[in-house]
Amino acid sequence: MLPSYLAGSYRRYKQDNNVFATWLLNTADTCGYNPGYDDETPKPQLAQPSTRLKGKARKEAKKAAMDSTPIL
Repeated sequence: MLPSYLAGSYRRYKQDNNVFATWLLNTADTCGYNPGYDDETPKPQLAQPSTRLKGKARKEAKKAAMDSTPIL
């Protein structure tokens, strides 16, 4: 638990931050700011899964390739 002087300072910081954020939101709204969240924000693209074999399957494929290669 925080000492009382730190808890009070933190509480005051959070209150001041809330007052500022509220003022900023109201001022932006008054000035006609439109954030356009849905229309302008690009959708993140999901990473395509790798086609590379992993683990045991990779070792078996490598072994099969070695077995099928003719030795000259």
